[in-house]
Amino acid sequence: MMSEINNMPNVIVNSLEDFLDFYGPDNIDRKVAIDLLAEVIPQKFLNERSERFGLEWRNKSDIHDYLRRPIFGTLSPFYEEDVDANARHYAIQGDNLEVMKILEKAYFGKVKMIYMNPPFNIGGELIFDDSEGYMDRYEKYVTDKSASLSEISISAGNSHSKWLTAQYIRLVLARNLLQPDGVVFVSIDDHEFHHLRMVMDEIFGEENFVASFVWEKRYSPPPDTKDVGYVHENILCYRRSEDFQAGLLPMTEAQSGRYTNPDGDPRGPWKAADYTCRYTAKERPNLYYEITQPKTGKKRLPKKTRVWACSESEHLKNVEEGRLWWGKDGTNPVPAKKKYLFEIRQGAMPKTILGHEEVGHTDEATKELREHVPGLKISAKPSRLFRHLLDISNATSNDVVLDCHAGTGAMFEAIVSQDSVDASFPQLISIEFPQWLPDFEGNLFDALVKRNQSCIEKYERPNEAVSYLKMRRSNFRLWAGDVDSNRDYEEQLELHIQHVLPDSSPSEVLTELLLKAGFKLSANVEVIRLGGKDVYSVEDGAVLICLEKEVTSELINAMADADPLQVICLDEGFQGNDQLKANAVQTFKARAESQESEIVFKTV
Repeated sequence: MMSEINNMPNVIVNSLEDFLDFYGPDNIDRKVAIDLLAEVIPQKFLNERSERFGLEWRNKSDIHDYLRRPIFGTLSPFYEEDVDANARHYAIQGDNLEVMKILEKAYFGKVKMIYMNPPFNIGGELIFDDSEGYMDRYEKYVTDKSASLSEISISAGNSHSKWLTAQYIRLVLARNLLQPDGVVFVSIDDHEFHHLRMVMDEIFGEENFVASFVWEKRYSPPPDTKDVGYVHENILCYRRSEDFQAGLLPMTEAQSGRYTNPDGDPRGPWKAADYTCRYTAKERPNLYYEITQPKTGKKRLPKKTRVWACSESEHLKNVEEGRLWWGKDGTNPVPAKKKYLFEIRQGAMPKTILGHEEVGHTDEATKELREHVPGLKISAKPSRLFRHLLDISNATSNDVVLDCHAGTGAMFEAIVSQDSVDASFPQLISIEFPQWLPDFEGNLFDALVKRNQSCIEKYERPNEAVSYLKMRRSNFRLWAGDVDSNRDYEEQLELHIQHVLPDSSPSEVLTELLLKAGFKLSANVEVIRLGGKDVYSVEDGAVLICLEKEVTSELINAMADADPLQVICLDEGFQGNDQLKANAVQTFKARAESQESEIVFKTV
C-alpha cells in the first residue's frame, strides 16, 4: 500500500498524512486503524482490492471524520451552587459521544468498567444525530421544553448503517478509556446483536470476547405475544486485554453453609476435602506411603488403586499445622483435609444465564424507580443486574466506572445499596441525554438527579455525594477554518483577541482547562494567593492555572518561585503586552535551568 502513495493525487496523500498524524499507537488499536485507513484510500490506487473479513456498511468511512472532529463542548456545573469538592461521583447531562471525547484525555486508560445501553434500533426509537451542527441542535433542544426529540435525531429501525456508525464511534472511545484490566458490557436485543458482535470483535479483538450474557428480563411472555415469548436481552462483554480477571459473585447461603467449624478451629470455617486421589500406586509411587493415626497409633497405607492426594513431606506439614480431620471422636482411619474458607477465592463463578430470580426483572426495576420518582413511567433495569455486573468486573473503591447510558440511575443505586459495613464503592461517572419526558416536570437527567438524591437518603450514604455537570459549548471561541474572504478572517482575528466567552465563569473555564490538561474531575484544586492574585493550585502545586485578566511581572515571579511543573495563563491576561509575555517565557526557562527541572509555560 505504501509503495503506491506517490501515484496518488495530492488530496489523497494529504489525507493519508493527516490520518497518520492523528492516529498514534496510543490513540487507537492498530487493526482498527488499518481498517479505517483502507476506507480513506480509494481502492483504485491500491495494487489489489483489500479483502478482509468483517462487517461493511454504507458510509463506514465517515467514522474517521467523527473520531478526528474537534471537541466543541465542555463541562460546567449543572447547578450554580453545585461546587461540592468532596463529591465522589459525577453525573453529566449531555450527549455521550461528545462527553466521552471531552473526558478522553483525562481518563484515557483509567476506567475499570463501562456499561452501555444503546438504542436497540427498533421502530419507535430515536437516535441523536451526531452529524455536523450537532451542538446547535443540542442547545436548541435542551433550552426548549416544547422541542421534539425527532427534530435532532434520526429514526431508528430504518437504517443499520447509521446505527452501526454511531455505535462504532462510541465503542472506539470506550476502548480508549478502559484500563488494561478493564471490561465493557453492552446491552442489546436480538435485532442488532449479530452486527454488534462483529463490530466489537473488530474494535476489541475476537480474543478479548469474554461472554454473551442472556438476561431473563421478564418472568413471563408479554401479553401481546403471537408466536414465541421474547423474555430476554443480551449483554455482550469484552475485556480490554488479557489482564482482566472476572470477579466471583457473592456466595449464597447454601454455598457458605458448606463451611462449618465443628472443632472450634481458630482459623475459622472449613469443609472436608478428600485425602486420596484417582492415581494408582504404580502411577504415583511417591504418593504411596504409610501415615499414622494420631489417636490409635496405627499405621495405614492407602489403597493401591487410590493413593494419597499429597506427598509425604506435605502430609507431615499438614499434621504439624493441624490441618487434618480424623472425625468427631478422632478415630477415623483415613483423615480429611480441612479446606478453609479464608484461603479460597470466595464466591460463585459467573454464568452466562442471568435468571430474574438472581438479578431481577423489569417489573422489579419499575417498582424500584417509582419508590424514588413516583409517577414516572419509563423502561428501566433493576439495580441487582448492575450489582451483578459490578461484581464480575471486580471494580473496587480505587476504580472508576462509566455508565454511558445512565437512564434514571439504577447503576448508582446498585453501588450505594450494598449492605456490607465495609462495602467498597467504586467512583461512578454517569452520562445521560436530557430527553424531555411526558407527565414529568423535567427531563430524563432531572429524574436521574432526583433518584440519586433519594438513594443517598434511603441507604444513608452521605459520603457518596454526587456532583452534577452539564455539557455546554466551549468557553473559548473556536477558530473557523472555512472562512472565504479577508473580511471574515479579520472578524475571526478580532474575536480571538478576547477569546474567552463573556458569560463564562472562572469555575467553568477552570474545569475545561483541567480536562484538556489531562486531569480527572476529582483532581485536587486549591486557590492560593501569589503576587497579589488568585491562582489555582492543582495537585499540590504541580500545575498552576491563572485566570486573572491582568498578569503582572510580580505574579510571574511568584509563580516561578513556587516551582511548578506547568503554568497556564489566559492569553488575554497579558493585554497585548508581548514584552511581558516574552519575559514570562524567559523567567520560567531560567527558573527551570537553575533547578535542573522543566517548567512548561503556555497561554490559552
